[in-house]
Amino acid sequence: MKVQFISWLGSGLIASTSMFPLMAQAQSNSVTLLPPALAEIELSASQQTQLEAVKKETQSQIQNILSSEQKDQLKNKLSQGDDMRSAVQSLNLSFRQRRQMKNIMQTMQSEVDNILTPEQKQQIQQTRQSSQN
Repeated sequence: MKVQFISWLGSGLIASTSMFPLMAQAQSNSVTLLPPALAEIELSASQQTQLEAVKKETQSQIQNILSSEQKDQLKNKLSQGDDMRSAVQSLNLSFRQRRQMKNIMQTMQSEVDNILTPEQKQQIQQTRQSSQN
């Protein structure tokens, strides 16, 4: 069973407060790039380290595809309390940026899938299904 991180992108889970230095200033609550269900499962120290590395790399890649204006827009939307999904939708990403974002998220999905055990993936899927009901 493959966890669908791409759908979480659409749900607005594509950044964290450390994604850009400006985002840390923009919001005090954490919006995470990784599924929030990860907070509910037990991860080994090694897994936590690996996931943090995946998150940082993904954040860097996302930062590289946004223009300065888009970064400012994102900062403003988040500081106004918008959720990540709405904030990203307001950026009017180009076709190329959307394609790059999709590729970045697919790479992240693959890397996270390689870090988690089958049992952990199942726990995440169950948590996700419970939250949708």
